[in-house]
Amino acid sequence: MCALEVEERNNFPNGISLILSTYIVKADLASKTLVSAAGESFKYQKLVIETRSTILKLSDFGVQGVDSKNIFYLREINDAAKIVEALKDNKNAKAVVVGGGYVGLNLTVVLRLNTIEVGMVYPELWCMPRLFTEGIVAFYEGYYKKKRVNIRSCYSLK
Repeated sequence: MCALEVEERNNFPNGISLILSTYIVKADLASKTLVSAAGESFKYQKLVIETRSTILKLSDFGVQGVDSKNIFYLREINDAAKIVEALKDNKNAKAVVVGGGYVGLNLTVVLRLNTIEVGMVYPELWCMPRLFTEGIVAFYEGYYKKKRVNIRSCYSLK
């Protein structure tokens, strides 16, 4: 189910544990128990699952020119600072946000609030397809289009 690379175990306040480098092979939601590949059992009260802990880069798709100083990836606060710095003095900036998940949706809103012309592309039929119903997405895409965001769904880099 999950594979993590860093070998460490951290305990935080309120009984929260972060356990890395552990491959979970079984999850029993009824008994709130996880079992690792090593046979270790973990009981939990609340379970947080982080998906996509590594960022997809354009180079992963064989796209040329990915070393451009105008291509940014947003995963951490330092990444956001780089985007802010690049846009600070550019009053006529244009941006394309690749991805229709939480990060892509929020970045698009922030860019538009800063009067940046924005296009948004994602490979799915609509943004956040595993979470949003067709009705919910109609609202969001309608809102974004009213804010002059150019949305392209079903768009692939391949």
